[in-house]
Amino acid sequence: MRTVYECDFCGKRFESTKMCAQHEIICGRNPKNKITDKLLIKASELLTDFEDVLSIAISEVCGNEIEEMKKDAERAGTDNCPFTVYERKYVLKNVLIKAERANHKLHGLKGTEKDFWRRRYQYLIDAVKKELGNDKS
Repeated sequence: MRTVYECDFCGKRFESTKMCAQHEIICGRNPKNKITDKLLIKASELLTDFEDVLSIAISEVCGNEIEEMKKDAERAGTDNCPFTVYERKYVLKNVLIKAERANHKLHGLKGTEKDFWRRRYQYLIDAVKKELGNDKS
C-alpha cells in the first residue's frame, strides 16, 4: 500500500509530505497567495483591452484572411517562423478568434454598440491598422 499526500487547497497529489508542503506554499488556490498588486491587475486588464483593439483592427484590415492566419498560427514552430510568432502563438490565436468574432459581430450591431471600442481606443486601432496595412502591401 502506497501513501499519497494531497494539497489541502487544490487536491493535487504528491508522494511525499515535503513535496506537498512545498506545493501548498505556492498553490494558486491558497488564500494566502491572493494577488492584490494593483499594478499587475491593471496591466492584465489593459492587456485584455489591447487584445480587443488588435482584434478589431485585424478584422477590419484582413477580413477574409483571418481563417488562414489562424491556421498559420497553429502551425507556428521553432523553425518555421520568427520567434515572436512562436512565443506568442496562443495569444495570437486568441486574438485571431476574437477578430473573427468581431468581424461577424460588427456587421450585425448598430449605433453605440458598434462604435464602443472605436470610440474608446480609436487612436490605437488606427495605429495598429496602419501598421498591419504597411506589412500587407
